[in-house]
Amino acid sequence: MIRRVLFFIDRNIDVKTDNTVLLLKESLIRGYSNYVVECGGIYVKNNITYTISKKVISVNYDSIVFESYHNTITLDEYDIVFIRKDPPFDSRYITYLYLLRSINTMFINDPISILNSPEKIFPFYSTPTIISERIDVIVDFIRENQDVIVKPLYSFGGDSIIFLNEDYPSLKSILKIFNERYNSPFLIQKYDPLSRIEGDIRVLLLDGEILGFFKRDKAGDIINNIHVGGRCYRVNLSEKTIMLCKKVSLFLKEQGINFAGIDIIGDDNLIEINVTSPMGLYQINDLYGISSEKISWDCFEKLYAKFRDS
Repeated sequence: MIRRVLFFIDRNIDVKTDNTVLLLKESLIRGYSNYVVECGGIYVKNNITYTISKKVISVNYDSIVFESYHNTITLDEYDIVFIRKDPPFDSRYITYLYLLRSINTMFINDPISILNSPEKIFPFYSTPTIISERIDVIVDFIRENQDVIVKPLYSFGGDSIIFLNEDYPSLKSILKIFNERYNSPFLIQKYDPLSRIEGDIRVLLLDGEILGFFKRDKAGDIINNIHVGGRCYRVNLSEKTIMLCKKVSLFLKEQGINFAGIDIIGDDNLIEINVTSPMGLYQINDLYGISSEKISWDCFEKLYAKFRDS
């Protein structure tokens, strides 16, 4: 039986738009005791992981109401832990994933699986892709593919995504600045003009299946992302897209990732996988008139029953 649920979140969560709030509301409706913890509220003492968390009383239109005091609870005392902290996937984030270890607690998603599955390093990209920090290697790639998109590996929400081509003024200087800012390899992909013309498709995956999907654009911009003003529409998935989604979803499930979001251009050009805090529940609900958080929680309860019996 599920009793305690913990949400590991960011400090400045937007109650009106964050998908975590939908999952939290549904958990409250189901009668579970819900707690929230932020970075700094997790620590290990004598090989035991503790959380300094706040218990949720209710969720209002624009705020979460907590008990007035903090609770110190061991990680083992929670039945389910949702890892819903956004990137950047930096050393601080990685450290907390290492601390979140418990054989008695079910995670959505498993922290070790998140560590082993960096969001932009997956074997399913069909578009020409390179991950490197060597300027000469990157410039050669740009010359081969002409127009490209450059992304930091460990950011999110369309942050610092730039468009480049061989004719871009001071190309090497731009790449050097990018390199110095992030101090790590970054992702470069051949630009697909369909992104500007048609937008991309966000698909939410749940336990090896498709939960929901929608198309989004940015009115001609190169970044099709809700965080930067992208608009959402209903869409029908082609058979080729469905096959790709099932292949990726089953692969993620095998890796311990039961809840994820993927972005696709056209029928089968996979450009991104989000395993930390996938968004899209609000948009799916609004566009298709369903309650995706209820469907998700029905699945989480079944997963927990299997987890307890294993």
